[in-house]
Amino acid sequence: MKKKTFLLFFLPLFSGLCHFPAGAQPLQDGQAVVTYYTNTATGDVASLIDVRANAQACPGENWSDDPLNCDNNVPIDHPSNWNRRRMGQVFGIAFDGSYNVFFAATNIYCLDFSYPVSNCDDFGPAGAGGVYKAEQSNVNLVHDFLQTAPVAGGSFINTDSLPNTGAGLGNIAYDRWNDQFFITNLEDGKIYRVKELAAHQGTVQSAYDPFLPDDGIAGMAPLGERLWAVGVLQDEGGAVRVYFSRQRPSAKSEIWSVALDGAGEFAGPGVETLEITCPNNQKVTDIAFSSAGNMMITERGNPHNAHTYEYIGTHQAWSAPREFFVGSYGANVNSAGGLDYGYREAEQARWLCDSLVWVSGNALKFNGQNHDGDNTYVYGMTGLPASGNSQNSANSDYVKPSSIYVDYDENLGSSSVKGSMGDVEIAREACRQPRLCGAIGANAKEAEGDTPEGECCWDIVLNNEFAPGYFTAIQIKALDNAQLTYATGWNIMGFSASEVVMAPPGGQGIPYGTVDGFARICITGEGNASEHIAINWLGPWPDSAAVLCSDTLDVSCPGGEPMCLEVIDHEAYCKDGKVSLDFNFLNNSSFDVRAFVISPVDTGIQLSRQYFEVNPPLQPTQLSGMYTVGLFGNLVPGDTVCLKLTGHDELIDPEIGLFPTACCTDSVNLFCFVVPGCDPCEAVKTSARYVGADGCCWSISIDNQYLGDYFAGIQFEGLNGVQISYLSSWNIVPPVSASQVTVAHPYGPVPLGVHDSLAELCLSGFSSVPQELAIHWLGPDGGIACSDTLSFDCEVPPPPTCAVAVNDSLYCEGGAVKYAFHIQNSPFNTFDIWSFNLLAADTGIQLSQYYFELSSGLSPGSATGPFVVELSGDGVEAGQPFCFALTAHDGLFDPDEGLYFSTCCTDSVNVRCLPIPDCGDCCADCCNASALEVIPGFSPNGDGTNDLFEIGGLEKCSGVLLTVFNRWGDVVFEMDNYDNTWNGTGPGGNPLPEGTYFYILEVASNGSMSNGYIVLKR
Repeated sequence: MKKKTFLLFFLPLFSGLCHFPAGAQPLQDGQAVVTYYTNTATGDVASLIDVRANAQACPGENWSDDPLNCDNNVPIDHPSNWNRRRMGQVFGIAFDGSYNVFFAATNIYCLDFSYPVSNCDDFGPAGAGGVYKAEQSNVNLVHDFLQTAPVAGGSFINTDSLPNTGAGLGNIAYDRWNDQFFITNLEDGKIYRVKELAAHQGTVQSAYDPFLPDDGIAGMAPLGERLWAVGVLQDEGGAVRVYFSRQRPSAKSEIWSVALDGAGEFAGPGVETLEITCPNNQKVTDIAFSSAGNMMITERGNPHNAHTYEYIGTHQAWSAPREFFVGSYGANVNSAGGLDYGYREAEQARWLCDSLVWVSGNALKFNGQNHDGDNTYVYGMTGLPASGNSQNSANSDYVKPSSIYVDYDENLGSSSVKGSMGDVEIAREACRQPRLCGAIGANAKEAEGDTPEGECCWDIVLNNEFAPGYFTAIQIKALDNAQLTYATGWNIMGFSASEVVMAPPGGQGIPYGTVDGFARICITGEGNASEHIAINWLGPWPDSAAVLCSDTLDVSCPGGEPMCLEVIDHEAYCKDGKVSLDFNFLNNSSFDVRAFVISPVDTGIQLSRQYFEVNPPLQPTQLSGMYTVGLFGNLVPGDTVCLKLTGHDELIDPEIGLFPTACCTDSVNLFCFVVPGCDPCEAVKTSARYVGADGCCWSISIDNQYLGDYFAGIQFEGLNGVQISYLSSWNIVPPVSASQVTVAHPYGPVPLGVHDSLAELCLSGFSSVPQELAIHWLGPDGGIACSDTLSFDCEVPPPPTCAVAVNDSLYCEGGAVKYAFHIQNSPFNTFDIWSFNLLAADTGIQLSQYYFELSSGLSPGSATGPFVVELSGDGVEAGQPFCFALTAHDGLFDPDEGLYFSTCCTDSVNVRCLPIPDCGDCCADCCNASALEVIPGFSPNGDGTNDLFEIGGLEKCSGVLLTVFNRWGDVVFEMDNYDNTWNGTGPGGNPLPEGTYFYILEVASNGSMSNGYIVLKR
């Protein structure tokens, strides 16, 4: 090519580059556009570099005016309006689908120099938030595509302006799927979506704020909200996603993405997802995607400590980073923050997509550190092989000689432009992006040679044209009810009857290219006319096992003869309430079996053990000894359960590197049995030990040998009027009554094993011998699964001769513990009761009321109530007993009125004790009995008005128990799950007389209770 003439005059920091301005020629596919800083008002801020003929560049040398006289010099052109006067300082670059060029205003050159620079924040006529457009057909024509609103916040949707007070823009990217742009704004930490709705003029369509809302303070967004690089990619599922970088305070930078909907709009607020945590803290200023969907990122900051990395994969399935080394200086980490994939010239006029990576950089060549000993300096951009490079001088991909260098100002004797380079973008729209899965494939070829007679065996062939080591393993899965027998040279990482996961030895992932003969699959089972297997590619390396790509192969073949493990004898029986199975098997395989796995066909069934080692190994045609497993889970007596065996030629112990290389499972040898009817109650026991020297008190122990996750809790119930007080370390489950309490283990279901001294119970309220206590084992649904009855022979206490509490309970209401009770005058008493005291035995418990007056005398044998008191004080502790006695009086006590008692009684033999429930779980917004709205009266006379006793708010609750008492304390109506249907009838369906009745409401879900009076009028 004809060389261009250069003006031998240089100013520092790109004051004006040396080639003649470009004419009105169109921009071509494969050409590069670069940006850089200038300190003069008329200096260039961008150039057009034709890097297409790169096969003629001298690797390791400067391609622009190289002293070694390579076959050609790279053409560098300077369109007449690509200067600071017309555009100001710019950094980010994007091409649209027609190769029009877009430049984003920047302040970045003010941030990264180690010395003061002038005019680094000259933003040009469009301002700090401006974007400029150069036409493809005539690159000299530049338009103000977006303007700046010089404010710190606000909405600018449907305008041609971005808010910016001087922070500048991060970068710009084109979305070719929706013909729109995305721009990161350093002012407010937002991503702006822009369309060209009118010629050469952008319109803001929407904005996305991925993290904290903008604070509205002028200046650059704080770290953590600061967004730089931006790029757009369509993922494997067809969704278009916007990727962007986030710079964080004293933490590693991150790459995030946000999905777009079908119209190209952001899919909604709060839908951003973290894709990558970068290796370093430096800001990531550019993102590029290859035609295969690989992601390249580069840093900018310290001119000699800015790295470049590539990730392969797809959305949230990216590989570990692979570093690309930039420049000859120091540690080869000299990126200036711009990069893109580009073409490599294979031969004249033919180029290979994405075979080079172009990166802007500092000290790409540096005197004293160049590989060939020359004394030149190169500051500009470098072309790296897309396959990667290294720092090992003995390798052919050693960074220094394998790179192409382009010095922007061709001043090879100076390093004065350090830090001035900006972005680089390659026009490569012709390289469309294929799917990740389009670069890989699998097929099956019928096996030849040593295969079992009559069997259907296939050799699996893989073709990985994507990347070496990206995929971690292959999962082969039988479809159509078929099952697999397999042999492989790879490690078997997981298996079942119908699938296997295989990985290459060494843990380096699946190699690049064709992989033949790594596995032989034999199909057994149902013998369908058409059989298929799925080949699932897992990855990415090093730590993911997600299915990224799948192939389905047709491997039609008939069913085969047994060739694996065949069960010969088996017996299912009950042991300790559980199903057990004894079995042996015959080895029909071609290898010695050193281990086997037994698996249920029904995934709802579990086994006590699945993996067995066989020692000594079982040789082909040999019969094994007997093995035993326990079964549990979805077992229904009388149903048929089928199991299958997998044989292995090696033990499995990943920690020491033991993996099988041959496995087999044969559904022809599937064996089944009928589930026997086992009673879980056969596996549980209860016992009691006397601990009360002055009362009827017993320590209760239980023994659960059934399952550790079956029984939900234990319920104690006193029979024939026996009442209980209770002390235990387990949790009390409301409701609690005088004769019944339910407990649950603090950490869930009743564990396996013996639980000694589970509870201490003291019995009272009995008048005959023996006393009986029922112990109920509650099943998973909370119902009674098993019951046992314990009998005790305690001395009968004398009958009560005073007042006793009846129809009583402790319950939670609004977080408080309350006690509701009726009082009954003993038939053996000698006076009517006009008042009484409620006395707590524990002085640490205070009662909201302890003295009660009755409106009329309560005769012997009669009862009245209810009465409700609230407990408080240090003695109110869940699980501890609340013990009390009643003192009855034959009169009222009011000294001011001259009223005194003449007779009183207290019957300490009948001290009552009830366990205090745990009210700590009550909450204000739970369904609470006190929040229900009770109508104080109703008139069930059939006139259609107020015929029913209705309670408001029942629809918010479940399991509300309504109990209604008459004035004598008798229950006249009771209904669980009350539904507003009581019409004033009593026992036997007979209408109740008019009068005042007392009710108690109890919510089963939380034990809350409320009570009051209702008037029944007819």
